[in-house]
Amino acid sequence: MDELEKMRIRIAICDDEPGSLNHIQQTIQQVLSSQYDMDILCTDSPNALLEQASQVQIAILDIQLSEQNGIVLAKKLLEKNPGCCIIFVSGYVQFVSDVYDVPHFCMVLKDQMDIQLPKYLRRAVCMAVNRDSQFVIKTNGLERTVAIETVNYIERRGHSTYINLQNGLQVQTREKLDDLLNRIGCSYICRSHVSFAVNMQSVLFMQEKEFVMKNGSIVPISRVNKQSVKKQYFDYLKSTL
Repeated sequence: MDELEKMRIRIAICDDEPGSLNHIQQTIQQVLSSQYDMDILCTDSPNALLEQASQVQIAILDIQLSEQNGIVLAKKLLEKNPGCCIIFVSGYVQFVSDVYDVPHFCMVLKDQMDIQLPKYLRRAVCMAVNRDSQFVIKTNGLERTVAIETVNYIERRGHSTYINLQNGLQVQTREKLDDLLNRIGCSYICRSHVSFAVNMQSVLFMQEKEFVMKNGSIVPISRVNKQSVKKQYFDYLKSTL
């Protein structure tokens, strides 16, 4: 990818162990620098991080900090920036259950960081990039903004297109499916059938003739689209490893 075309990702690391802080920063650069430009905030101060909370897309937080518990810090960070993706790191396995007190993406033990952190970084970036992706549709005479990450699948039925969201709600528009997909232009949206498209992030697994979605919905795969859909889906899975 051309340097000028790289997307910029904003990541914060808060860890009061200098060796760990440097290790995490180096891992981020090794894993992501070929695909993204990055602004990386490295600090041992929770307050310094909170001052820039609104700008952070991914925050990697040590659970044990001298100034403040990392879980408490995560709660404060999410109050300022609900869309921030939280990754906890810790040298102590006993904190595994404590992290569920706050919404987070994952927890990585420091002795497993070389194996686990690169994998979770790639997934977190995919989530952060997709979270910023939105499209506008007209429904009932009004304009509505829809975040791509909230889409489960899209169906064209009759003279309307129905955008089925992960929370169970459905948004209806008169816009044709072809026109809508061309405008969205997202690599995570897969056209599985002449009348259907799925958000691959919402897929539980793929069967021969259908996608099974995480919420239990079934989305058909046409015979014509089968090979291209299979390739697109497996390419997507490889990108998350």
